[in-house]
Amino acid sequence: MFYRPSTITAADFEHIKYLGSGTFGVVSLVQKIGGVDAGRTYALKAIKKEAVVQRKNGFKHLQNELRALKEVDGNMGVRLFYTFQTDYLFYLAMEHVEGCDLWTYIHKVCRRLTLKATQFFTAQIMLAIDYLHEEQIVFRDLKPENIMVGLDGYLKLIDFGHAKMEIKTWCTKMYSVIGTIYYTAPEQLDKSQGYTKMVDWWAVGVVAYQMFFGRLPFDSENRKEVCRKILEDEPYLPMQTNKQFKEFIQVLLRKDPNQRVGSTGKRSLMLYDFMKDVDVDAFMAKTIDPPLAKKVPSNPPDDTEAWKYDEKVKHDHFYGFDYTAPQLRSLKRPAPPDSEEVPVKRTR
Repeated sequence: MFYRPSTITAADFEHIKYLGSGTFGVVSLVQKIGGVDAGRTYALKAIKKEAVVQRKNGFKHLQNELRALKEVDGNMGVRLFYTFQTDYLFYLAMEHVEGCDLWTYIHKVCRRLTLKATQFFTAQIMLAIDYLHEEQIVFRDLKPENIMVGLDGYLKLIDFGHAKMEIKTWCTKMYSVIGTIYYTAPEQLDKSQGYTKMVDWWAVGVVAYQMFFGRLPFDSENRKEVCRKILEDEPYLPMQTNKQFKEFIQVLLRKDPNQRVGSTGKRSLMLYDFMKDVDVDAFMAKTIDPPLAKKVPSNPPDDTEAWKYDEKVKHDHFYGFDYTAPQLRSLKRPAPPDSEEVPVKRTR
């Protein structure tokens, strides 16, 4: 099939700083050069094509992530503005959320959150998960590292790499073994049983527990021991724990997904005392003053200064990958000449 390349390239962005890196790629803070969005900052994610190609169904997973990013409401998750590619890399230019991820805020800024802050964040996570489920999307990798805390104290989901689309009912089964072990629901550990969107509500319980206590409910350096605890142990809840919060955690972390609260979404969870005073409309309008004891820090520079990929391993361009958000398509210009594989460095 004929491939039509994007007119956007990495040379259209000026590099400001690195935000983070992983096995498959790197995320940079960049600024757009020229066009209708000149001067706007983006989080530019560069993914190694080699890593995607070598992974089983790798490009399909990437397409799922892109589809989810395009469909998700900007109040719930980061928005996608551009995708483009080279012989070596896939690029995703996404909304840049100034702030830090929830893991950093819990463990490096606060150590643990107050009950009010836990309720404030948990309510937002619940609304986001409920929204995704209404849109027939299961997130499947909810954890603090995949939640951004903006400077205004409001949350957005990031990294939809494990999201599953078109899950139409609460009982639709999935079988892929994915996600992060500490947030994995018991039913995900049985490959033959399959699991439903209820795994997202289990993860909400794990994250809520982690926010309030500053530790995981099922933790060990040994993976097998983590699995055993998830399957057999109840989360430790000290006697002095707030009664309403304790009840809320217990109904989310029920081992049996059919007994776990969440099959009817936020409606059933809002019935519990811990959430009874949550004003959904005020949360959606972001009119509630965040009850945070400590200020949300701005994204610190990451120490990723030299990021390498194998220039000998070239890959064909993938049809259907390149994308420009509808609101930016008024930009008309000829395709630029061949450009460098990384964003233009800021000169000082």
